[in-house]
Amino acid sequence: MDGRFKSIGRSGVGYEILSYKDKFDGSRAHRFISEQIGEYETYGDGITKHSGSWMAHTDNILDCIASLAIFAMDHKDDEEFKSWLTSFWPRPVDEKSIDFALTVKFDEKKTKYYNLQERKISSSEKLQYDKRWSEIPQWCVGNLESVLRLIVPDYYHDALTLFYYYTEVRSYLAQKLDWYDSVDGYFIGWQPTDNYQSMQLQSAFYVINSIVKSWQYADNAQRSLDCLKHNLRIDEESAA
Repeated sequence: MDGRFKSIGRSGVGYEILSYKDKFDGSRAHRFISEQIGEYETYGDGITKHSGSWMAHTDNILDCIASLAIFAMDHKDDEEFKSWLTSFWPRPVDEKSIDFALTVKFDEKKTKYYNLQERKISSSEKLQYDKRWSEIPQWCVGNLESVLRLIVPDYYHDALTLFYYYTEVRSYLAQKLDWYDSVDGYFIGWQPTDNYQSMQLQSAFYVINSIVKSWQYADNAQRSLDCLKHNLRIDEESAA
């Protein structure tokens, strides 16, 4: 298996998943999907490479992720593909961080500071010199956009991770608060032509994320089963 998959909407284009050691340098790129996803020319020859690879651009995120979703479903039982995908697919968002970010709001009457790691807010003036704390900016108003800007680390530049955070946070807020605020393409610099495209991208993310979570559940179940068998063996030996 070589990690290549066909574009479903771009003629003559193929995508490929790179290993972590072979990934692109994202610090030198602008608006890319992932350091481990490249694209190349096929000239209509299946998924055969007829050029070198370059980083897949954010403008093509819908085609890339939808193509990856189809490829993932077809190869979900392949252990090598599992290793590749889980090496760069984002980790789940901490729901406690989301809850805390909702409470971080700018106060016109008093300067306040927040600590995302400890999930604390304070108005102590001495904290302005403590690098663990940050002053609450004016854009903190407790909406979806401000929550995202707070909890997504500044060093995340790839659109895949950014949009993953967006879908996870939006889904959590929708379930908890019945809140369906939206900042779709703006958050990653992608401009969908209509709401239908945005829904398609979220659906593609859901497909892949569901596959990844199914692997995680299966791995957790196996570890629990191994532990159960081990403990039962000990009990049997003790009884004997």
